[in-house]
Amino acid sequence: MFVKAALTEPFGLMLIESAACGIPVVATDDGGPRDIIKNCQNGILVDVSDPKNISAALNKILDDRNLWNQFYRNGIENVKEYYTWEAHIDSYLKELFNLLSKQFVKKDAAHFFGVKLVRMEKIIVTDIDNTLLGDKTSLNEFTRLIKTLPPETGFAVATGRTIRSAIDILKENDVPLPDIIISSVGSEIYYNHNGESLYSKGWEAHISRQWKRERIVHLLKDFGFLKYQEEETQRKFKVSYFIEGGEKNIQEIKRVLNDNKIKHTLVFSGGKFLDILPLRASKGKAIRYLSYRWNILRKNIIVAGDSGNDEEMLKGEMRGIVVSNYSSELESLREEKRIYFSRKPFAAGIIEGMEHYNFINNNKNTENKVEQEL
Repeated sequence: MFVKAALTEPFGLMLIESAACGIPVVATDDGGPRDIIKNCQNGILVDVSDPKNISAALNKILDDRNLWNQFYRNGIENVKEYYTWEAHIDSYLKELFNLLSKQFVKKDAAHFFGVKLVRMEKIIVTDIDNTLLGDKTSLNEFTRLIKTLPPETGFAVATGRTIRSAIDILKENDVPLPDIIISSVGSEIYYNHNGESLYSKGWEAHISRQWKRERIVHLLKDFGFLKYQEEETQRKFKVSYFIEGGEKNIQEIKRVLNDNKIKHTLVFSGGKFLDILPLRASKGKAIRYLSYRWNILRKNIIVAGDSGNDEEMLKGEMRGIVVSNYSSELESLREEKRIYFSRKPFAAGIIEGMEHYNFINNNKNTENKVEQEL
């Protein structure tokens, strides 16, 4: 027999070990032993502050061979039901499902789309303006290609547009709504379920730390080379300006924000657009978050872009495509081994890059060749 006579016991791992070995126990009537003995039914709980209680429990079990055998069998059988990894995981998932079912108003949509994301193995992510859009013929070809993707391959866009603007322009050009929309330069993520956009509260929680939007607007309100963009372009986690003077004035903005200990990400594009985001936000960081969140290998993610606000997402472990109509802001990326510069513009350039990486076909020889090149 085994006796656990501690006055207090948070859990009681030795009681589980005893159960697994078929050894009856006498344990303190405190903390973890209460749950363990309740589940395993392999011993007696006592008030261990009085030694007589311990001896009485020991004698009861030792004097009754049938009781000893009952505790012996119960321990071995019930420890498998309650205290193996399989049992723990089943119990954990059951509790999670119950909690999520209560919290999600749209639990059916969240559940079924979540299953699709868990099964997703590859994903193509592209900017919209001047990358995906720009040539109707090649866009139609890309659209036909997207419609033939297998279920385990996803389609996403990463854009500076707001979610409403992104959806409108995609519908206007007859592009199927993506599985995921990263909008407002990476400050928001939306999941598409049957045409309904589900906002990612997880991403919001991830990027919101130390974000001081009002403070940023106040600090920059008197700079003559900055013009606050239209209100419809502003977002909770994005402050947008038109900026003059290029790199010199950008350095001044950085200095002011750093001097005031403002955690931030600056995105400059098109020679005149400046977006200020939380430190953890950007198109690239959003894609890496999705990779981690849904267990999609980064080497199985292709990203395509054309301008400065795509630069950060093109770098790193993902495979990049720069369409031939790219802006000079991306010229420095030509030395990056994981970035392919297409000979064709717009959607045709995306398709060319997908073929280069053998994204659609699962020919192992070609995949190995690409890995060697990279």
